[in-house]
Amino acid sequence: MVYYMIMRGFKYHKNLCPDIWDSSNNVDPLVAQAAQMAAWDFVHYLQFLGVPLAKTDIVDIILHGSTTNYYWDNKSDVDIAIIADLSRVADWNRNGNLAAMIKAFAQNWKRTRPMKIGNRHIDIALMDKHQEYAKDYWKVGSIYSLLRGGWIHKPIRLSVSELRAIKRVAYKKYRVMMRQCKRILRQNMSAEFIDAYLVNLRRMRMTMFNENYVQPVVSYAMAFKMLRNTGIIRKMRDKSKKMQSKTYCIK
Repeated sequence: MVYYMIMRGFKYHKNLCPDIWDSSNNVDPLVAQAAQMAAWDFVHYLQFLGVPLAKTDIVDIILHGSTTNYYWDNKSDVDIAIIADLSRVADWNRNGNLAAMIKAFAQNWKRTRPMKIGNRHIDIALMDKHQEYAKDYWKVGSIYSLLRGGWIHKPIRLSVSELRAIKRVAYKKYRVMMRQCKRILRQNMSAEFIDAYLVNLRRMRMTMFNENYVQPVVSYAMAFKMLRNTGIIRKMRDKSKKMQSKTYCIK
């Protein structure tokens, strides 16, 4: 019974997310326009901060993630990635951590721009076309190019037998991760440990996507969604924020 309860936490639909796509898997024109506006607003935001990123550096703007595939759910964000030549940006930031800087800017942009597309939150990223994870970005799962106005890699539906086999493996991984999360909370691990654990979960998801680019419904990604839908990841993030807030509290 528990197994089937958890499995209901992972939805595999017959159609793509209707907030974004029509029945023929064509993107809603207003959604496409809004996504491009959000992407260019982020580019302009970076330029305002002094980041040397020009329009000519932009290679593509893409939609990816679960909302471009059949495993979307009510918590799925609209994932936008800006693929760019970041050579000049890397040279400008040669003494710093480029990935960390871009992520920090993206997080701050989201806080100051509470945008939604199709009633869904936006997750935005800036990827260097020279990096291994981005230079072959058209292979990483289902990808829709906003600049080209079409699919780079169309979503592929899994058969019932394929999905069932992945679910079995995913459930085992889910149980391992759930035990780890509960232990972290039970033992009151530090905010730094919680943050590092959550970052590692994300890193492992991205690694799995890159290794299974044809159909990213891999067991680890499915297990992560099951875990997220229980609410324990949000609980860990809230606990980390609360602990960090106490650190700087003046009594």
